Amino acid sequence: MKLYFIIAAIVASLGVLGGTAYFAYDYGKESEKARTAAQIEEYRDNQKLLIDKLAKAQAHERIIVKTKIKTIRKVIDDCAASPIHSTILEQLRN
Repeated sequence: MKLYFIIAAIVASLGVLGGTAYFAYDYGKESEKARTAAQIEEYRDNQKLLIDKLAKAQAHERIIVKTKIKTIRKVIDDCAASPIHSTILEQLRN
């Protein structure tokens, strides 16, 4: 009878040890998932900020280009509207 109690105590001890090891592993795995998820979320937030900054820079660049195009068109119109001096016309014709 005493032998049964010893075997039962050994089996119970191994069960407790195995259960503790399993739950410790599971806790470590879940905490690692949570840490990784937080890092991924932080990375995505940083990427979103960079994308927003890029979109603003592109919009600003478009405004600059449109302004330059308007200036060039105005200068071309002004240039075409102004009379050409006769000596320059003679040089161009020859």
